Amino acid sequence: MCVSEQVRWRPVLWGLGLQFVLGVLILRWKPGYLFFRYLGEKVRVFLEFADEGSKFVFGETGLVDHPMAFKVRSPHAPVHPPVIMRPFQ
Repeated sequence: MCVSEQVRWRPVLWGLGLQFVLGVLILRWKPGYLFFRYLGEKVRVFLEFADEGSKFVFGETGLVDHPMAFKVRSPHAPVHPPVIMRPFQ
């Protein structure tokens, strides 16, 4: 059960504000859309390098036999280890 006094509202409002600003930048402003499309393309190319590395290490059948291990990624994967290893505050 969530009690409103226990919620830290500052991060919640910052998150909503950032979502709104990014949404306006991407959906309503052509240079913002082009920038994020360019950024997405660079991320896609980077992930293709990871696929090639997986092929090198595990062979061609590694990607075909185990697609969940290599193709389904969490967008937060780089964040997980530091968060898990960080002591609780």
